[in-house]
Amino acid sequence: SGPGGNIYDLGYQAYDGPRLGRRATFGALFRQAVRACYGLGRGGRAKIVPWGLAALLVIPAGVSVAIAALAPGAPIPYTYDNYLWDTQVLLAIFVAAQAPELVSSDQRHHVLSLYFSHALERTDYALAKLCALAAAVFGLALVPLLVLFFGRVLLAQDVAEAFGNEIENLPQVILAPLLYAIPLSGLSLATSGDYRNYFQ
Repeated sequence: SGPGGNIYDLGYQAYDGPRLGRRATFGALFRQAVRACYGLGRGGRAKIVPWGLAALLVIPAGVSVAIAALAPGAPIPYTYDNYLWDTQVLLAIFVAAQAPELVSSDQRHHVLSLYFSHALERTDYALAKLCALAAAVFGLALVPLLVLFFGRVLLAQDVAEAFGNEIENLPQVILAPLLYAIPLSGLSLATSGDYRNYFQ
């Protein structure tokens, strides 16, 4: 008699559902990376930096709106033109903290081969991470400008007229965060991981 063995039924079943392909894989990776940038789905310590910086970015906008409400006619410290320039160090801290986590954690946990074994190209991986970080920075920079925008509108005596006057500033409110998000994200990701692993 030879050596014996046991057979265990672990309940594995074949997947018969739809295979969504490369685009869906890219979207799933993008969404997961955006959540990771904000510390969502992770422990409390992972939320300290992103949400702490978000609060620090919004406070000056709130102060500006409060000054406009309490002292009409007083000089406002922050406007659409200088807000992101004066607070850009907070955006730089955000990308410096979150970019390494986006790429280095995958390398540290050796999951890159798992990603690339599915319908995901190596360039897709890098682009998804870049788009996710840029989207996270864009959202972080957009919120305080929206606080300024709606503060100006809601504090006016004629809200409809004020909205009509402020609507011409809306392209600046949207484009200015984008101009900060793309270069900051690209530079931080380029210096955060060893991208030779993606293209070998």
